[in-house]
Amino acid sequence: MKTFETKLEQYAELVIKVGINIQQGQTLVISASMAAADFVRRVCRHAYLNGAHYVYIKWIDEELARIEYEYMTEQGLAYTPDWLVKGYEEMASSGAAFLYIISPHLQNMEGIDLVKVEKAEYASALAFRSFTEKLIKMQVSWTVIVYPTEQWAASIFPDLEPKNALEELWEKFFEILKLREESPLQAWEEHVDTLNKRATLLNEKYFRYLHFISEETNLKNRATTKSSLG
Repeated sequence: MKTFETKLEQYAELVIKVGINIQQGQTLVISASMAAADFVRRVCRHAYLNGAHYVYIKWIDEELARIEYEYMTEQGLAYTPDWLVKGYEEMASSGAAFLYIISPHLQNMEGIDLVKVEKAEYASALAFRSFTEKLIKMQVSWTVIVYPTEQWAASIFPDLEPKNALEELWEKFFEILKLREESPLQAWEEHVDTLNKRATLLNEKYFRYLHFISEETNLKNRATTKSSLG
């Protein structure tokens, strides 16, 4: 039976080999919470083992973010340095891959003025608009993964003790990520192959729409293009 450490290590390997599919000589940019520091180190190790040229980490400190929203001026919150924006655009243009590791801290912004949060996020979105378009258009390799936290686990399993809730949430993730399989990498290769075959089948059929009907469902998805069902 695999230990927690073994599955966590395999998770980091999956992120690099399947999620990002890092290439020889490629730069990897990781945005992650400090709560996931140990896991980020595992990901970095696998990135270098699989050919990454350089790994840049942008750390997110949720406690510091709260301080900024409490005490920073609105002008300060709306400020995004030009050098930071240009740095991301330059890395994207040079073929870097981008990994976002989300660690939900659900109560961290409780009591914070949401208007300030919205203004700051809007200003950041405008500043990084060109870079974000590259992500949306799939012009760079990128993916988003999750690293569970006690706060998040407690919201999902409120009847369990915090430690037990976190363990339960991790086990759910390990199951979803196929980390209980003897060879997670092989399991994911087979899964991706199945998805590609199904996508090819749907594209070849030129369906006008898919209609899902059951006692509780009546959903019709119309095809907007040859290769997209929306």
